[in-house]
Amino acid sequence: MTIVEVSAPDHWPVFIISLKDATERRRSVLRQCEQHGIVPTFFDAVDGRAGLPDDLEQLVDRQAAVYRVARNITDPEYACALSHHMVYRRIVEEGLPGAIILEDDAILTESFGRFYASRSYQIADFIQMDHQHASVYRWRGKKVAGGVTLLPLGANAGLTTGYSVANKAARYLVANSLPLAGFADWPCDITPLSPYVTEKTIVHHPEFDAQTSYIEAQRAQQVEKSAASRTEGGRWLRFLRGAYWKRWWFKRITKRIS
Repeated sequence: MTIVEVSAPDHWPVFIISLKDATERRRSVLRQCEQHGIVPTFFDAVDGRAGLPDDLEQLVDRQAAVYRVARNITDPEYACALSHHMVYRRIVEEGLPGAIILEDDAILTESFGRFYASRSYQIADFIQMDHQHASVYRWRGKKVAGGVTLLPLGANAGLTTGYSVANKAARYLVANSLPLAGFADWPCDITPLSPYVTEKTIVHHPEFDAQTSYIEAQRAQQVEKSAASRTEGGRWLRFLRGAYWKRWWFKRITKRIS
């Protein structure tokens, strides 16, 4: 396995996406950042709790989203995706070399602190530090400072709790995301970026809780409606579809790590 070090002198900025009124969350994640010597910038998230404003509604395609994810995407979910999109735009417009992007409920581990201090996040254009349903190729891993191993993603993986994006990746995401017809994770296929994930997550997220998360509360309702509307049948027909065999081969050359 390749061992890689970074010689870049400067850190990338750290943006924390957070609703303006999420006072306690901001306080908690700021304390964690200070423990790792990080001075973050809070990015005021789009608030979708009362719907999307007209100017942002023009940036989403609700009909295409239903076709893509087989259910209605809620306004808080769109707001989350739009918030991340706006951070990408800021990286591009300000000519930043890249950034680490955190959500305000992120739990930063000691491994994250070492990963940050070593600037190892600058090794690739896109590195996901928390992930769900991640399938990685069985080769081309990289060991970096701080005892972290990076593995190449074979397909989009879930969660946007913590990740790094180089300017090149931000430009790609801005160019390929609109109109938004998916979730924050991710609005387009990110595999052209040769993305990586940390083998063990170094940024964690709280347990999903519909009682404390407005996004989760509305998401749960839509998932339940979608599941109730599905019908089953014709499973044998999958063997006649090229997509089935493409997935079959993909599973042979990758492994699921989350």
